[in-house]
Amino acid sequence: MAAYEVRVLVDNFSVDNEQQAAALFDKFDASASRICESTVVTLGVAAPEGADAVAAIRAEIAKLERAVGLRVIDVDLDLVDEGEVAERLGKTRQIINLYAKGERGCGDFPPPFALPGGRRLWTWAAVARWVRHHKQDWDDESEPDQLSREEQRELAAWLTQRTLAARPAG
Repeated sequence: MAAYEVRVLVDNFSVDNEQQAAALFDKFDASASRICESTVVTLGVAAPEGADAVAAIRAEIAKLERAVGLRVIDVDLDLVDEGEVAERLGKTRQIINLYAKGERGCGDFPPPFALPGGRRLWTWAAVARWVRHHKQDWDDESEPDQLSREEQRELAAWLTQRTLAARPAG
């Protein structure tokens, strides 16, 4: 079994709603948090080895929506800066900076996803794949697989198409 973790933006969910919270936390490998004005659900999904990860996640999203009464509206990219990468990997910011500049390691640290105000941001999925490939001492048994950027785009496109199809004509 492969274990995937995906972060999605949801609508129509409140941790203050006891029925919704119980359904989410009791029936799913999931957690919820508020980030800015959005609610993000981190959903763990198990899929057979070699199975289509996006299809497995789509099926789990459908179950989640029915059981909890929420609506998944988009994929959250789980963007991380140097400090967050350092914290998640148990390293210093300086070491992450050296990896990012190609001055340490193999020189192939993932390029930043965005540079708002000159601050480098990566998707956690890209960083996790890089670490899994290069760091044999990283305990990735507890780290779930992350969708590739292409898989994230595929899932986001499905969510968009679904939303557009549900809108009344007019």
